[in-house]
Amino acid sequence: MNSIVVKNKICCIYLDNQPQNYLTRPEFISQKELEDAVQSNDCIAIIISGIGRHFSAGADISTIHEMSRTGNLADELTAGKNLLQTMQSFNIPIVACVEGVCMGAGMEIMLNSDVCFASSKALFAFPESQANLMPGLSGTVKLTTAIGKKKKPWSLF
Repeated sequence: MNSIVVKNKICCIYLDNQPQNYLTRPEFISQKELEDAVQSNDCIAIIISGIGRHFSAGADISTIHEMSRTGNLADELTAGKNLLQTMQSFNIPIVACVEGVCMGAGMEIMLNSDVCFASSKALFAFPESQANLMPGLSGTVKLTTAIGKKKKPWSLF
């Protein structure tokens, strides 16, 4: 289960659904819980990391299918985008610490950070593009900003 821990005014978000740290919801941590943690503790930075071998292999496809089947997918994606926008609104540095796999929604979380520290064994990808799907949390927009328009098409495949 993903968690928030505040220590010495640093808000740490841990992605913990081992072994791949799949995200079961686009709003991977409670927006209200994050707001309360950052504001009540006067946090000066947010650090996001995965527990275990991987940062995150992205969305749990079975839950995405279930959300689509029940008609909740659009609302869930909106909640995920709102969470990432809320993180940006704090105007404090967001640091992603990436080890192992960082794919799909995990990569979208990383792209919303100000700084990414990645191990030499980190692997980044948008595997959904191979299935003609778009990243659901505005990842392609953030990717364009991060690497530039000329390199973007090559990075998606």
